[in-house]
Amino acid sequence: MTRLALPPSHPDFPHPALLHAICAVAARYSATASVCTVQEILARRVSSLNRYEDAYNETCFGEKHYKFCMLEMRYDNCQGPKLFELLQAQILVMQYILQTSRWLEGWTLIGSMTRTSIALGLMDDVSGSILPRPKSDHEREERRAAVAEVIALDAAFSASGNWPGTLPQGEMVSDEDTP
Repeated sequence: MTRLALPPSHPDFPHPALLHAICAVAARYSATASVCTVQEILARRVSSLNRYEDAYNETCFGEKHYKFCMLEMRYDNCQGPKLFELLQAQILVMQYILQTSRWLEGWTLIGSMTRTSIALGLMDDVSGSILPRPKSDHEREERRAAVAEVIALDAAFSASGNWPGTLPQGEMVSDEDTP
């Protein structure tokens, strides 16, 4: 949260997709933000051909930020420097997807999340990754928490349907410290 105090031009300022994902999820718990019901969201999605591009016209605060987050991830998903932040945004936006009962989008996004986790080397604490080594214990635990959330979301989505999980369980290696 200290990175939010940085100016937006600073290289360590959070990725916009992460900020939009935080707003989308937080809107479901806020009494001050205008929030649409799941039925209203689904009814509007059926009538709209532009799934995310109509974000500027959206009146529901959470839905607007969900669409902005998806647009940001679409345009920046291939950029290397902020890939871990994009994974964090995917994890948060997956919570919004769960809250609004978008199962198909969830199954699609969980596949992307697991592929990103594997590509970043987050599933294997032992051999390193394409990410630089964590600079602090906080950064290492942040990565482990992200992996734990991806595992939990993968299990939740595979349990809710007849689809197998997307994580290769045999490839996960963690050097967890136990007391």
